[in-house]
Amino acid sequence: MRPTKTPLSASDISSANSVNPPVETLSSDTTLRVCLHRSDDAKALANIQFSDPSSVVNHGSFNSELMPLDGGSSLQESWFNASHGVTTGQSGDVVWRATEDYLFAAVSGPCHVDADVADLTDSLYSQLVAVVLQSQTQNILRCWNYLPDIHAGMEQGDTDNERYKQFCTGRLRALTRAGLTQQTYPSASAVGHHGQRLTVHLLAGRQAGNHLGNDQQVEAYQYPRQYGVSSPSFARATLLGSLLFISGTASIIGHASCHPGDLDRQLATTLDNINHLLEKANKCLSDVRYLRVYLRHSDSYQVACDFVNTHFLNATAVFLQADICRADLLVEIECFCD
Repeated sequence: MRPTKTPLSASDISSANSVNPPVETLSSDTTLRVCLHRSDDAKALANIQFSDPSSVVNHGSFNSELMPLDGGSSLQESWFNASHGVTTGQSGDVVWRATEDYLFAAVSGPCHVDADVADLTDSLYSQLVAVVLQSQTQNILRCWNYLPDIHAGMEQGDTDNERYKQFCTGRLRALTRAGLTQQTYPSASAVGHHGQRLTVHLLAGRQAGNHLGNDQQVEAYQYPRQYGVSSPSFARATLLGSLLFISGTASIIGHASCHPGDLDRQLATTLDNINHLLEKANKCLSDVRYLRVYLRHSDSYQVACDFVNTHFLNATAVFLQADICRADLLVEIECFCD
């Protein structure tokens, strides 16, 4: 957790204070807020663990497979929809928690060195989607993906063997089978870790979001063939009333990575991309309440922390060591806004 000037907890979200027109009229009890804690909160819609990847997923907590860059201590990212009681359950391998308006679900499977990542991803997503479609919250808003050894396979000479590209194939299969189209792909992040499990987290809602693109980037699902047999199936951002979920955003213009090896310039380009998405939603940097900052190298922490403290004055941030989905990228940032 960064030594930030702002309080640890992000402020409550109020759709009444939004400057942009809502996708749908949202009542006050559909608000979300996100906080950082040192332990689980039983009233939370979800408690996401940032700790040792060997931690076990249970009904109250969802393991992210990622370690925080704050000295190695455990953190919990807690999402609240406090106006409703939370129900908890498990459907097959899927662990879930739900209110009347939101569902948070997680599924995880062992991903050994010889695993068929496409098939495993297809299976995990199919299980998640089945739970969503059986619920009252049938609109997928946001996904988080944690893939072990995300760049494995590239050394074989055929880059289509890279695990991330295989993951994209499996995800596309499952989403297509479920009837999702390019216009309904949710916002998402996909990062690598050094644990042993492929884990997917999903947030769904009763009301549909408006999935947004970035005018200075090619839509991920329209990437050219060089990025794999199956393009990544996600939107750059999702707007739900006054809430904005910005996907994992990096130093990419058009479809090309920019500034390989240069952390400062990658941060600047990432910020520019975030600003474009904020403008698309009639928002600005002061509306950002929470950040995840994924860093490939732990020694990038201080530079990234200073950058976030300079530009995101109203946000709480957590810094996590993770492999970015492209080997030439050093940093990725996702945002949650009110």
